[in-house]
Amino acid sequence: MNNLFKNEALCLLSIHNFISEFGALDLEKVYVVSPLLFDKKIRNYLKRKTTKVVSAQDFVTSRPDFFIGFNEKYKDLLITTTNAVLMGTELGIFELDGKFLKSTVPILESPSSVSKIFSEVALATPNVIRFIGEPSAKLFSLLRIEI
Repeated sequence: MNNLFKNEALCLLSIHNFISEFGALDLEKVYVVSPLLFDKKIRNYLKRKTTKVVSAQDFVTSRPDFFIGFNEKYKDLLITTTNAVLMGTELGIFELDGKFLKSTVPILESPSSVSKIFSEVALATPNVIRFIGEPSAKLFSLLRIEI
């Protein structure tokens, strides 16, 4: 699962893009963002203009095939996400405010200038925002994430 493109820099940019759109995000939910956005099937589905995610429950029940092995994807990206958050904090891109991660710099104007995958991540972000809106306990239970 840990392909070359799933490095800390791309993870940092993806989280920054997501937080810039969302405002501030609970740190435990930040760790769910990367497995959602780095999974090719999920990302390709969420980036479509015709896809409208109503809730996490609706999405998981309508597309359960996307979430087979999600816990493994989550665990695989724990270190990458942690490193991206720490790197973003050290660079002044993120700020930790209690248990929330906030963006301190503006979002990139042209995600396509970075990479194709980052451009796809930017397109999928609005649907992931609706997905992530669930309470953390419900979201982790729904995705069967074991901590």
